[in-house]
Amino acid sequence: MDLSKQQQIDLLKSLDVPDEEIKNLTKEKDRTNKIAELYKDNSKLIDNALETKTKSRVKTKEEKEKELSKELFDLSKQEQIDLLKSLDISDREIKNLKKEQNRTDKIAELYKDNSELIDDAIKTSKTAPKKERVRKEEVKLSKSEQHEKDLYKMKKKDQVNLLLEYGLSSRKIKTLKYEKDRVEMIIKLENKKSK
Repeated sequence: MDLSKQQQIDLLKSLDVPDEEIKNLTKEKDRTNKIAELYKDNSKLIDNALETKTKSRVKTKEEKEKELSKELFDLSKQEQIDLLKSLDISDREIKNLKKEQNRTDKIAELYKDNSELIDDAIKTSKTAPKKERVRKEEVKLSKSEQHEKDLYKMKKKDQVNLLLEYGLSSRKIKTLKYEKDRVEMIIKLENKKSK
């Protein structure tokens, strides 16, 4: 039987064994013999107790693995990399662990030998204040800068059509290979036209 002392006592109590008799069963062998003696009449109850015990042991192991996995996924990429470095993993090997799943699997694989170090890193990560991402401030562009930006967003075909509207020959347009050249020519022609 693979029950702890407390589980054996609880089982005997559930089988209506008097408390005084349970107190007299000080040795594990005595308790297991008493349970075996009562097994004939209460086999289902005892089997359920044994089954619950084995299920709970397996369950806790699986739960621990799931919990560790979740905690490792909660670490930021940089925290995972720092943890791998502290576990003496080479930079080259870390670089090959591109996906988060690969990094967490590697840490979990090393957990058995380095559980204290990994647990400390997880605790530190939970207690450390989270860094907020700094958003770039949007820069307000002047009208001319915004117009230039809009010209760059245009398709080549639309830029060429605009140059044709401003009276530039097809031959001259073909010499403007780069987008920068086309945009500069459009701005130059617009400035001439507005004067």
